[in-house]
Amino acid sequence: MQNDKQIQNILEEIETINLDTLREAFINEKDPTRQELLNALYTYALDEKQKKVISKNEFVI
Repeated sequence: MQNDKQIQNILEEIETINLDTLREAFINEKDPTRQELLNALYTYALDEKQKKVISKNEFVI
């Protein structure tokens, strides 16, 4: 239960980080494992921002 709360806190924090900062961290990371993690975090944050934009009433395709 505590782990679920910690994970939720991490995900909420990731959503507040500037996407450019995450992208730069991903690009500049030398360790492949960390680079993969940063890429996943960037993709998650980008997806969450896109969901918010798409859900707005004024969004039209």
